[in-house]
Amino acid sequence: MTRGTLARRVFAALLGVLVLGFTASAIFGERGYFDLAGQSEERSRLTAQVALARARNSALESAITDLTRGGPLLESAAREELGYIKPGEVTFLFPPESSDPTPAPAPVSPQP
Repeated sequence: MTRGTLARRVFAALLGVLVLGFTASAIFGERGYFDLAGQSEERSRLTAQVALARARNSALESAITDLTRGGPLLESAAREELGYIKPGEVTFLFPPESSDPTPAPAPVSPQP
């Protein structure tokens, strides 16, 4: 083997190792294929969270507008949370239903 042939083989081997290294880095490394795929999933998840937050903010802004203008939402909140009634109305207060009601006693029949 001549010196030129050996140098070419070494150069080809080093070049092959470099190409394999760059390919592996492009697939598995930071900012590689798998990393970017994971970031794409993360972006989709965050986009969905942002959409939910925007919808909630819109609903809250609408409720704030209704409360500052008065109207039925304000009246409903005052009645439910503060117990307000209109003049001339009668309020009936019922005890809360218990989850374990005690059974009524059985009727006693008269003995002959």
